[in-house]
Amino acid sequence: MFYSAQKARTVVIALVSVCILLGMFSLSYADAKNADLIEMLSSENRGWRYSAAQLLGERKVAEAVEPLIERLKVEKDSSLRLVVLQALHKIGDPKAIPALKKVANSDRNRTVRHMAAVLATNMEKYAYAPQ
Repeated sequence: MFYSAQKARTVVIALVSVCILLGMFSLSYADAKNADLIEMLSSENRGWRYSAAQLLGERKVAEAVEPLIERLKVEKDSSLRLVVLQALHKIGDPKAIPALKKVANSDRNRTVRHMAAVLATNMEKYAYAPQ
């Protein structure tokens, strides 16, 4: 049976994600490429989105700022919105500040609103930048 490159990559991502969910190894040790992680942000699988956002933040992937902001706009899961907020803060790109302020003023979840306000204020106050 022959697979396309896209199908093979999808299978690999699925296997890595299952291993992560089973606790076999952390995604931070997986050989996931940043482009694949950005793509995982739009996955139907909540665990993939969570892991991808977390790792993009840890890696401070500047190219992920816009996709993370988009994820923040459409994500229904409040705990995942918190992870996306933290990822944007870790990356430290000032372009994220308006998005954080918007969430701080309009998110339906009080915890998400509070976290967004704190992170936006922190980024402004300390001229936060990636290290």
